[in-house]
Amino acid sequence: MVGTLAVVFGATLLTVGYLNIRTARETQDTIEAQIRQSITRKGQGLATNHALALRGLVADNAFGDVGHLVESAVRQDREMVYGLFLGADGRPWTYVPPLSPTGELDPQPNWRELGIETGESRTTGIQSRQRVVKGQRVFEFSAPVDSDDGAVLGRIFYGLSSVPLDQALATARHDFQRSLVLTLLLLGALGVAAMLLGVAIIHNLSRRITGPLAHLTDVITAIAAGHKNERVVIETDDEIGALGRAFNRMLEKLDDSYLRLEALNRTLEQRVNDRTAELGQRNRDMRLVLDNVNQGFLTISRNGQLTQERSLIVDSWFGPFEGAITFADYMGRVDRGFAEMFQLGFEALLDDVLPLEMCLDQLPARSRVDGRDFSFSYRSIGDPTPGQEDAPQGLLIVVNDITEQLLRARHEAEQSELLAMLRGFTSDRSGFLSFFEEATRIVENLRGRDADLPTRKRLYHTLKGNAGLAGFGAVADLCHQAEDKLSENDEAAVQAILDGLASRWQALEEVLASLVRERGRNVLDVHARDLEEVLAALRDVAPAAVWERMADWRLEPAERSLTRLGDYARSLAERLGRGSLEVTIDAGGVRLDPQRWGALWSELVHVIRNAVDHGLEPIEERRAGPKDPRPHLRLATKTSGDKLVIEIEDDGKGIDWTAVRQVAAAKGLPCESTEELTEALLSKFLTTRDTVTATSGRGVGLASVRQRVQALAGRIAIFTTRGQGTTFQFTFPLSGAAAPQEESKPPLGAPRATPPAAA
Repeated sequence: MVGTLAVVFGATLLTVGYLNIRTARETQDTIEAQIRQSITRKGQGLATNHALALRGLVADNAFGDVGHLVESAVRQDREMVYGLFLGADGRPWTYVPPLSPTGELDPQPNWRELGIETGESRTTGIQSRQRVVKGQRVFEFSAPVDSDDGAVLGRIFYGLSSVPLDQALATARHDFQRSLVLTLLLLGALGVAAMLLGVAIIHNLSRRITGPLAHLTDVITAIAAGHKNERVVIETDDEIGALGRAFNRMLEKLDDSYLRLEALNRTLEQRVNDRTAELGQRNRDMRLVLDNVNQGFLTISRNGQLTQERSLIVDSWFGPFEGAITFADYMGRVDRGFAEMFQLGFEALLDDVLPLEMCLDQLPARSRVDGRDFSFSYRSIGDPTPGQEDAPQGLLIVVNDITEQLLRARHEAEQSELLAMLRGFTSDRSGFLSFFEEATRIVENLRGRDADLPTRKRLYHTLKGNAGLAGFGAVADLCHQAEDKLSENDEAAVQAILDGLASRWQALEEVLASLVRERGRNVLDVHARDLEEVLAALRDVAPAAVWERMADWRLEPAERSLTRLGDYARSLAERLGRGSLEVTIDAGGVRLDPQRWGALWSELVHVIRNAVDHGLEPIEERRAGPKDPRPHLRLATKTSGDKLVIEIEDDGKGIDWTAVRQVAAAKGLPCESTEELTEALLSKFLTTRDTVTATSGRGVGLASVRQRVQALAGRIAIFTTRGQGTTFQFTFPLSGAAAPQEESKPPLGAPRATPPAAA
């Protein structure tokens, strides 16, 4: 027995030593391979990414930016030794040399010390190799910098130090040697102690174990032969005795288990039926949830096969399916491009080379089917545990219909463009109109289809930049999409984007036309101070007609205010169901001081509201009667002698004086004569409406108008014919409209009537 222990101990010691040494070598090789792979991935990734980043800089001859990028990459990473960019002609644009062993920079670096040939700048593909530079081993990685048309613009070279690899290997060797020595010493000590202790224990136990074990063996043999009532009889209190008693208890429990098993077998079928019914109910509940949510849920296995369990709404979006079908084939029926992208991304996921999160991010996230937009998100099923390299066992695909979200986003972008147009038009009218005319010319050139591919790219790029500068985000985004599709040679998609761009630009042109109206660019901005200086200089030297004409420039044409009231009346009539309102404007060439008369125009909005809401009949009522189905509103200004007259006339149902009299009498107001009824109608809080609406019914609008008219020393006359219409006439004295001037010249700011051509 002692000899056996010695042989076992010696064999164990040799085996452990051999396995430790072998494991140490394999571990060192693994560490070295992993560090080399890490350096290779880092170098190739850095060269590839910087090659992409340098494409635009090299194309623009941005020597300084190229040098800054290369120097930042080398100096900010301790593992970087040098960086070099050679142009296509073999000349170095920038060279960041390696530091000396003392950490100093070579004052006269020469890139040829790297051993790189001039012709290597025109080679293609990513390359890697090892060099010895200034006494140290270097891993060199290089990648070509290509232009959009595939031409080689140059090549970027980066050298990574081998010092981390050498240090890691040295540390690993030292740790393995120390571990081997300690392991062998511990094993030796344990082996000697085990041999001594084993000799003593074996000698003592050999006498106490053999007999009881033989008895235990006999009992086991009897039980195996079918004698279940046999039991072990061992009277000792040691482990053998405990084993015998435990064996007896085990036999008793086995008997109980046999009895329970027989009872369970009798109820097993009922349990299976109950469990099946429970699972069926859960499946029905899950089916109910899946069929009543607005999201689509799909699951696919590791081989890309779709499972039959899915949301009902998926069938309405992409069509039903039965049997074995892959998700790529299923989506290929409605969106082939999406299916191809998914297949490529899913194959990369199964290859298990890139991280899982990166692979999931590379799967396509958008699809457009039958005019609706859908978003796709992916969740792994059966994620691998840490340390495992297997890809997930399947994917959960969540589909959302984002058509309405995109429409809202597009609407918000269009509203932002309108706001940007208004801001640009008001802040720099001339500059904004120049930009818009040039952009319109670009859109027309793009729609002409006569430009070649480089010209179209230039036009889209120019329009994108100018649109972004002007705040036209939606237009800039369309141009960016067109540039991407031009790079992919997808002419059908480019044409669709161009149609959308032309439609959007037409909408912007219509909005701008409403801002500019008929004046176009034939307007000059003159500061009021400059006009006053000119008028003061011409007061005594210019003919009165010339002076009066220039003085009128300070006044605002009444036609503008009437037009604003007319636009408001049209929109209000449309909103209240009065149909398409026809508005006639007759300004009579009147010009007014905006500071004096601006508040009056604001108050006249109440009269417009009353004319549309109270006066005009609903469109169904007008169609049923003898009147023109299209309602009419006339807005006019004129001068009559020394009076200014403003009229608002509608062809509605007229004022119901009987209803006015009843309300006025209830409020205790005089209401017998026409003048008293007019005063009552213009009084505060008088209304013939039973309910208050967002438009009228409070009885404060006309009272506010009367207060403003009285402040201007004017008067109000109301002419109405039941069933034919109503006219509000406001008359103001021309005197007192502005501070009096010298008698030789008319007062500035007074209302004037000028010939239509002059207006």
